Amino acid sequence: MIWVVVLDSSVIIDIIRQRKEALVILEKYSDKGRIATTAINRYEVLRGDMHGLEKELVAELLGKFLIYDLDESSINAAATMYGKLSEKGRMINELDLLIAGISTANHEVLITKDKDFGKLESDSIIMV
Repeated sequence: MIWVVVLDSSVIIDIIRQRKEALVILEKYSDKGRIATTAINRYEVLRGDMHGLEKELVAELLGKFLIYDLDESSINAAATMYGKLSEKGRMINELDLLIAGISTANHEVLITKDKDFGKLESDSIIMV
């Protein structure tokens, strides 16, 4: 069985910046199975202020990850989360909702530094 974790943009950016905590996460989960991210995270990372070789290196890193796309089940999961957050008056960024929806729909654990994800109150989100 291959175990997969989904890395949020905040963790991927720290990997790119060679931050120790993020490199430990990368190493820890690389040893256990595949690392994934979402198409939304890929977009967030690639839209960053990068030039030439740096952009190529980032694309190469992302190319090693399994990339989950936004599909119907992901949209349904995100919409459900939106409804729950809206009822509580605790909204988060729309892109973050889509990322959480993709991760949830694929039955994966999301690893993030973004504290807003804590509003989702999910056991499938690891805050680092």
